[in-house]
Amino acid sequence: MVKLPSQKDFYIPTLRAYQNLGGAVRNTDMCEEVARIMNLTNEQRALPHNHNKYQYINRALWAKTHLYKIGMLVQVRRGYYALTEKGRAGIHGDPDQMQRESNNYDKMKKERKVKPPEPSLQNDVIDRLIMPESPVPEFDFPQSSTQQNKPTANLPSEDVKPPEVQPDPIKSSPISPIESIISSYSYWKDELLDTLRQMPSKRFARFIRQILQKSGLSKIEVIRSDDSTCEGIAEMGGGLMSPTRVHFRCLRGNRQIISEDVINFRREVGMSRAVQGMLIALGEFTKEAEREAERISSPMIDLIGGENLAAKLKELEFGVKSEIVRVERVTVDAEFFNSI
Repeated sequence: MVKLPSQKDFYIPTLRAYQNLGGAVRNTDMCEEVARIMNLTNEQRALPHNHNKYQYINRALWAKTHLYKIGMLVQVRRGYYALTEKGRAGIHGDPDQMQRESNNYDKMKKERKVKPPEPSLQNDVIDRLIMPESPVPEFDFPQSSTQQNKPTANLPSEDVKPPEVQPDPIKSSPISPIESIISSYSYWKDELLDTLRQMPSKRFARFIRQILQKSGLSKIEVIRSDDSTCEGIAEMGGGLMSPTRVHFRCLRGNRQIISEDVINFRREVGMSRAVQGMLIALGEFTKEAEREAERISSPMIDLIGGENLAAKLKELEFGVKSEIVRVERVTVDAEFFNSI
């Protein structure tokens, strides 16, 4: 029977993943690096989890949460974390001790005797900005409707979704207000993908039809649309050239797509007599999945992950508006005062 290492066995690899990737690291990249460091097999990666994720992702995210609570990680912005000095030292530490610290944190927090940790950011994470003397402008950023719960037990069960710990970025980190405003511009991709995940299936199917039309496809027929998947057949090209039959599928979950997903999709594309497959995901693809898609085989498979989809919608200005915001930076001319 295929099993994963225990929860605490993920602590050190998680710290090493943040060290290897450097700076502010998003959750999906961290999970993939942890799997690589731990040499997880394809069978271990494919172990399912109840919340539209795989078990190794669930345990890596829980490890991140525990390490954040004990001050070994700091949240730079939503979904991005970085190592602290304590975290760098912890790479050679004891996982049992880390678990005890996390348990003590939960116990003290329950007794209302502890505040969330406030570790300092490293210089290689965020370059400091000098605060302008003029008032900082306020911007109205949309708030995500997805709320995540905090852990309620010392050790997570396999059926509990790992929480996304989100302290106030201005109050609980040393990032200045102007830095918080600038970093918040990266939130739009997360907000966009959250919006797409929450759309009713019929509305999402209309969205897919329209974006495919804008991308040059025609005769689009949606054959399946539910809360997890939108799938159908379309044609590409035409005119003097014979049209190419395309089988498209969009996975709406927020999970990483592994190589087995690509293999299964390629098989179904062949069964539908399509020449090409287009696999769209609101999550991201693992490196193994990307290599599988690039493998010379028929039918060909194109991959479009959440980041690329968001960038394409921004390029087409399809449900996304962009504007240039000017930020004033004020510095003191010391030479001027010395010359008086």
